[in-house]
Amino acid sequence: MMELIERGHVFTKAEWLGGDDGDPLFVYGAKTGSRKRKNQSDNEDGANRKQMGVAGEHTAAASISVDSRMFRVLEGRGDAKITKYLTQRCKRWGVEVDGLYAPMMWGGCHWVGLWISLCAWTITILDPNPGLNSMEEVEELMERVACMLPYIAKKVCPPEAVGEHLDIPFHVTRMDGLYQNVKSGDCGPVSVKFLEMHATGNPTPIMSGLTDEMVDIFRKHYAMDIYKGGVLRLYLQN
Repeated sequence: MMELIERGHVFTKAEWLGGDDGDPLFVYGAKTGSRKRKNQSDNEDGANRKQMGVAGEHTAAASISVDSRMFRVLEGRGDAKITKYLTQRCKRWGVEVDGLYAPMMWGGCHWVGLWISLCAWTITILDPNPGLNSMEEVEELMERVACMLPYIAKKVCPPEAVGEHLDIPFHVTRMDGLYQNVKSGDCGPVSVKFLEMHATGNPTPIMSGLTDEMVDIFRKHYAMDIYKGGVLRLYLQN
C-alpha cells in the first residue's frame, strides 16, 4: 500500500457491501495529472505589483464609498421591513402589543431577561444573579437600550399610544426577590424561565420559589426541545 501511495495512487472509502471479510476497505486509482498554467515572468509580476500599489489607495477609497452607500441602502430596506411588520394588525406596538420580552447578555458572560413595558415606559430586569452588578452598573449597561427604544416607539407606535414619553429614555428597574442562581452556566436557562413565568402571571412555584434542582430539570427540557426542533428536524428532512 505504501508503494501505491508513493506512486501517486488516490485512495477513497469503498461502498459498504454488508461487512464480509472479502469486502474491500478502500478503492484506489492512479492519480490523474492536471496541466498547470505557466507562471508569469518575474518582470510581469513586478509590473502587476507596481500597478496594484499605485491603484491601491484609489481602490480602497472607492470600496469604502461603495460599502457605505450599500450599507445605507440595506439599512433602509431592513428598517422598512421591520416597520411594516411592527405596524401590522394584531402586532402593533402600543395597540395590541403593550409589552416585550427579550433576553440580553451582559459583558459576554451573563444572561438576563428584559420585560419592556410600553405602557409604563420601563425596562424591568429579571436577573438570575443580581450580586454580579450594582444598580449603577446595570443602568450603565442598559443606557443605550433605554435611549434607543423611544426612537423605535416613535416610528412604529401611534402618537396617542406613547403620548409625552417620546423624548424620555425608558426607566430601568431590577425586580427584587427572585430566585438567585449562583451556579456557573445556568443564567441563560434561568433567564428564559423567568420570562416564561412572568408572561404567564408568575404561576406556582413562582420566580422566587425556584430551586437548583428545578433548574437542573428544566435545563434538560430546554436541551431536548432544541434537539427536537432543530437537530432532529434536520435528520427527518434528509
